[in-house]
Amino acid sequence: MADSITSHSHTLTARPYMFPPETRDPRLSAVVSRLSDLPAEIRLSIFEHAFRGNRVAVTAQSGCYCASSTTGPYRADHQWLLKLNTASSSSPTSWRQLQGEAQRAFVQIALWELHCKRAMVAFVRRMAMLRYLGEVRHLRLSVDEVEVEVNVDAEVAHDHTDARTDVDLHVYDNVWNPQRDLVVFPNLRSVTFAPWEKGWTITIPERLGSRPLWDENVMPRMWRVLESKEAYRPLRETFADKTRGYTLYFVFPICFHLPSSQPQSPPPRRRPRPREGNANLDVDAPRSPLPRWQLCVWRANLDHGIIERDWREMHLAQEATLD
Repeated sequence: MADSITSHSHTLTARPYMFPPETRDPRLSAVVSRLSDLPAEIRLSIFEHAFRGNRVAVTAQSGCYCASSTTGPYRADHQWLLKLNTASSSSPTSWRQLQGEAQRAFVQIALWELHCKRAMVAFVRRMAMLRYLGEVRHLRLSVDEVEVEVNVDAEVAHDHTDARTDVDLHVYDNVWNPQRDLVVFPNLRSVTFAPWEKGWTITIPERLGSRPLWDENVMPRMWRVLESKEAYRPLRETFADKTRGYTLYFVFPICFHLPSSQPQSPPPRRRPRPREGNANLDVDAPRSPLPRWQLCVWRANLDHGIIERDWREMHLAQEATLD
């Protein structure tokens, strides 16, 4: 979200390979080149189509294993979209207006993946500077199930009106407190919690699609995990708070049997040649085919008890920071 697409390179890293550029609708380029001529509500619909699925990893510069000093241009779809529209822009005023709309829409639509409290501090600082704290809609918070204290100075953030607030991020440890940490984002719609190191798996030795893998049967097993680990106590407390304005999600690993394409049974094995007087060759009974296991990562909507089975966990080859 630089002031211009060329004058400033900050250190956010997008995940463009989730939806590679070549998978974009080829008709989008023709429409984007005429953005400034379209009504604002039509432009917003185009932004939603172009930015859907964008995920941005935010990590810390120091004090955490995710630390990175990597910098570079922000590879995000709103930059690609603006570049296509540069030549057709009729005036600097309309260009600046279009740039602001695209940046704001990207902040609203993208899923911001915050690795730790230090990353949160950097993210809040950056969004406050851009006056976009009120535009952030979707967050993903990594949970370290082993509580690790991190010595970090408390930060006080500005809200999107650029006025002083009394919000203290309390980043004295690496345990999230959504009711306290997320108050700086007044318009959140979803918060996704995900275990950083998945040292456990929900294992259900049944085929995908069978009754034991229905939402109503998987959700209680997932809740048993959440209730058994102290790291998820803040999540449980937040879930109990029905006054919040955002939906809670939880990402979890699950292992089950594939519904088909099981390996073929090995060919029957002949026993040693029988003794004289026994003309029949005994053959071992056919073996039952062994099931094939599948490990997946699903996302559960805690408020509605619904599981997203097409959730995709993305792993960055390169992470960067907002500092």
